[in-house]
Amino acid sequence: MIDTGRAVGQPVASQSGVPTVVLADAVEAEGSVEDVARIFEVSVSVVRDAVQFEHGLKRAA
Repeated sequence: MIDTGRAVGQPVASQSGVPTVVLADAVEAEGSVEDVARIFEVSVSVVRDAVQFEHGLKRAA
């Protein structure tokens, strides 16, 4: 789940508090959703949600 009410309005993964842009950028750098989930100690679904959210922002811009 994405929470925009924390981190001064920056979208974060609600349970971990990791900014969605950080997770999405990490997937691009690492090349693997699973690796990023392990590195940040979050579920794969959290990382996928963050990537989808960030891609949606880029499409809307």
